[in-house]
Amino acid sequence: MLARKHWFTLASGLISIVTIYLLYRWLKSQEEAIVLPSGGTAWAYIGAAVVVYLFSFVMRGLRWRVLLNEIGVRPPLHEATGLLTVGYAANTLLPARAGDAVRVFLMAQRTNAGPSLMVSTLIAERLLDVVVLGTTFVITSLIFAGALPHGSKAAVALALVAIAGIGVLVIRWAVRGNHLPDGVQGILRDASLAVRQLRSSRHLAQVGALTVAAWFCEAVVYLLAGKAVGVDLTLGSAAYVLATAAMFTMIPSGPGFAGTMDSALVFALSRLGEPRNLVLPYIFAVRFVIFIPITIIGGILLITRYGGFAAIKAARHAQSKENQEAEAAAKAHLPLQDLPTGEIAAIRLESANKADKAETT
Repeated sequence: MLARKHWFTLASGLISIVTIYLLYRWLKSQEEAIVLPSGGTAWAYIGAAVVVYLFSFVMRGLRWRVLLNEIGVRPPLHEATGLLTVGYAANTLLPARAGDAVRVFLMAQRTNAGPSLMVSTLIAERLLDVVVLGTTFVITSLIFAGALPHGSKAAVALALVAIAGIGVLVIRWAVRGNHLPDGVQGILRDASLAVRQLRSSRHLAQVGALTVAAWFCEAVVYLLAGKAVGVDLTLGSAAYVLATAAMFTMIPSGPGFAGTMDSALVFALSRLGEPRNLVLPYIFAVRFVIFIPITIIGGILLITRYGGFAAIKAARHAQSKENQEAEAAAKAHLPLQDLPTGEIAAIRLESANKADKAETT
């Protein structure tokens, strides 16, 4: 019998295989010749896109550092940016965004912070990304693709939104009313700490601006990649392609978002009316820019600074152990026992007390 994590990995791989096969069938049906980017101008655009993409990691590193600072963890900027790069590189090689577990484990090692604290910053990052990208997707879809759902699609979308809203209300009711076991309460408290800190308007404005800046840089990357292969994009339509790709890559898939990201690019370019023979070159250009340089840089950092592939193995083992301990604690109605020490513990306890007081008033 396969463990749950193996079923998840298997399902992710199957999704990639199916989407890649469908993409192959779609490309095979087109008759025009496919021309890959070549020449000095094309490679100049590719080079510029690489520079902009690397700069976006400075924005992302700054954001992670600000999120960590708010919960009492204070790594230097080069450490946050370096580990973020390692995590993205690991995502290229491992399925289902397993690179996030790698950077969480390595940062926890270097700051003496509990893994749940690190996970809370990842949840805050995802929340910020979903808000920015979701808003971008809705606006750009209406402008460039006329993608406002109607009929049965609109009914399904409204039903999903309603279910999500009810789920949030139920969780809020259960947490506020102490209707959950202590172990579950502890897990939710730990995992939501960085999200609760977003209630500060100053902090939210800071990390929100960094999120917008990072995704703006990535939209520029998609625009420059288009210019390299002859895809006629504006900054707005490039943002639409980016947001569509981001929505698709939330679906679990194999390493490097194999299949899901490619399907998103096909879908977005088709809605924009771009020629079929430019789709594959565009996929190659985008994939080269956002995967090759960062994987090389992250791999070098991993080997020279963060313990090599043994660190990846240790991170995945630590993640599995953490999940088992959290599940056992929840079943036993026990709070988690992974509180960090020193100043971090004091700040974390103070934050939790403030949140509890705010909820009771």
